[in-house]
Amino acid sequence: MQDADPFSIRIPWGKKLAFSLGAASVVLLMMIFNTWLPIYYTGIIKVDLSLFGYAFLIFMAWNMINDPLFGYLMDRTKTKWGRRIPYVIFFAPILTVSFIFLWTPPIPASPAQDLITIAYLILMLFIFDTALTFITIAKSSLFPEMSMSEEQRTNLSFVATIITVPCMGVALVAPNFFYGNATLFKYFMTGVAFFTLFSWIILAKKIRETRVFMEVDKPLNLIKAMKYTIKSKSFLIFIFFNFLIQTTLALILPGLPYIIKYVLIGSLAKILASSSGLAGLLVSVYYIIKVRGQGVRKPFLLTAICIGIGGLLFTFINHLATTIIGFFLLGAAFPTVYILYDVAMGEIIDEDEMKTGIRREGTFYGVNNFSFKPCISLGFIILTQILAITGFVQGSPTQSPMVQFGIKLATFGIPALLMLIGAAIIYFFPIRGAYLQKIKAEIAKLHKKKLDEFKALAETQSDELRN
Repeated sequence: MQDADPFSIRIPWGKKLAFSLGAASVVLLMMIFNTWLPIYYTGIIKVDLSLFGYAFLIFMAWNMINDPLFGYLMDRTKTKWGRRIPYVIFFAPILTVSFIFLWTPPIPASPAQDLITIAYLILMLFIFDTALTFITIAKSSLFPEMSMSEEQRTNLSFVATIITVPCMGVALVAPNFFYGNATLFKYFMTGVAFFTLFSWIILAKKIRETRVFMEVDKPLNLIKAMKYTIKSKSFLIFIFFNFLIQTTLALILPGLPYIIKYVLIGSLAKILASSSGLAGLLVSVYYIIKVRGQGVRKPFLLTAICIGIGGLLFTFINHLATTIIGFFLLGAAFPTVYILYDVAMGEIIDEDEMKTGIRREGTFYGVNNFSFKPCISLGFIILTQILAITGFVQGSPTQSPMVQFGIKLATFGIPALLMLIGAAIIYFFPIRGAYLQKIKAEIAKLHKKKLDEFKALAETQSDELRN
């Protein structure tokens, strides 16, 4: 056992960079998956749109049951390497291989062979998602555990922001250069897979979990764990908001390639839209730096309002200026959504520990994933069905005005309405101001008590070994 104080030591830069690389890799994989998989299978592989939607309907059923169980299992894991790192080590190679295989399906030679490709896709989705779920829950659970003080947690989030933003740009822009060449597209995805594997190896090598909670906390049984989790008002508000925002992203990300290919007319429009999106990213990063340590409610509220207004302008007003505004607001939303997600969960988990006396990161992340994982499938289903209803022609370089409006509606219009509802929900998020400061103070006292118990336990075990 370690007898150092994990709550007062500053996180070394090596550990900050290792965690940030792992966090950025998760975002990179998820954004590429959400953005490019639909257009790859329907545009390059040319599988039937409806069959592709049905594949994700089946996948959604698996997504809805695995996360809470995986998170609960992780909270009860007890090894000499900790509760999280063993899962990263085991599942990282599986995730790498399955991600590569997602982009190398059997090419259907006829419509009848679409079923073979779809069956292959479903199998790869199950393997990929299982590995990604374990790694995502492990990575996310490490965040609040390795940085107990608000200052350390905020600094870690800042470093993760700086490293993640370029990865987000790569995920959104880089595949577009290889889209016309299936072979280069696969090579690019293979390179991404091995980069993420390298990142997780670094994370597993550099980060050592604190053993305090594993040794001192007494895990709840499954029923009590779920009961206390869903009783949290802060958590319920957040998961409803997160469901809406993840559904929004599940529509925006796969819709963007269709927007760029079929809606934005002319190179100038594409350049201006991309530039405005990049500007939004930079503005959002600056804003996150300015408000760090002040809670997540205000940034999330502004993000929801920006997406709502920008999405409505882009969908219903056909003008280059509204396109630029829409892309700017979209760019401004991404860092807030991806970077402050773990910060929000950290605040909720701290509040729960203050009330129950037990840290349960895995359970909270598992239940939260349960609430939003189906959004990925839901977004794909909505997009593909709107494309089919409006008369999308696969393989055609241009689409009708009706299809173009359908693409805009699915990518920005529906998300705009969802985010305006989300703004009304997150407004009532209670962890802010004086209450947030109270949680910090109570958690500091509780952690000191746990650390004292841990040291006493370590001394007792040391005496037993000497005797």
